[in-house]
Amino acid sequence: MTDLSGTTPYETWVNTLRAWREDPRTSLDGLPELREEMYTPDTFSRLMAQLMKAMQTVSDRWHEALVKVWEHAQTPHDMARELVSLRATLARRGQLASHPSLPEPVREALRNGFRSDVEKWQAELEEAVRSQHSRHTLNSGFIDTMLRVVRENSLIGVLDYGVVAGGGRPERPALPERDPKLPIVVPGASANRRRIVVPSSTRPDV
Repeated sequence: MTDLSGTTPYETWVNTLRAWREDPRTSLDGLPELREEMYTPDTFSRLMAQLMKAMQTVSDRWHEALVKVWEHAQTPHDMARELVSLRATLARRGQLASHPSLPEPVREALRNGFRSDVEKWQAELEEAVRSQHSRHTLNSGFIDTMLRVVRENSLIGVLDYGVVAGGGRPERPALPERDPKLPIVVPGASANRRRIVVPSSTRPDV
C-alpha cells in the first residue's frame, strides 16, 4: 500500500484526496484532524478546493455509471441490481463528507449537501421514468414496473450506509462494490428492454 502520509496534515490530506479521487477505495483511515485556525484563509481554501474536486470526480463517475445502467439494463431485475450497486459508488462521497477529522462546520455542510443532492437525484430519476409514461403509453405497464423498481431500490438507501466506530475516532474503511446485505427489490415479472433517458439535470454538481 502506498504511503500517503506527508510532513504536515495539509500534505497528508492532499496526497490522500488525490489518491482517493483516482480510486475511492483508498483508505481514509488515519487522516489528521483539520481545524480552520491551523491555516491562513488562502491555504484552507485551497485544501477545501481539493476536497470538493475529489467529491465532484466521484460524483461524476457515479453519474456516468448511472447512464450506462439506463442504456444496458435488460430487465427490471437488471435495473434493480444495478441501482443497488450504484449506491456503493455514490456512498464514497458521503464517506468523505462525514469524515470525523473534518471541522464540524465543514462536515455538517457537506453531509447536508450530500443528503440534499441524493434526494434531488432520486426525485429526478422518478420524474424521468414518469415522463416516459406520457410519451410511450403502449409500454405503460413496463414503465410502471420500472418506476416501482426505481422507488423500491431508491438511491436514498445510500444514506443508511454506516461505519461502525470501534471506540475513539470512527474508522472509515473502503466500502464494498455492493453491500450483499442490501436487498434487491424487483416488483413484477421481467420485461423486455426499454430505453429510459436520464435527464441531464441529474448530473452531480457538488
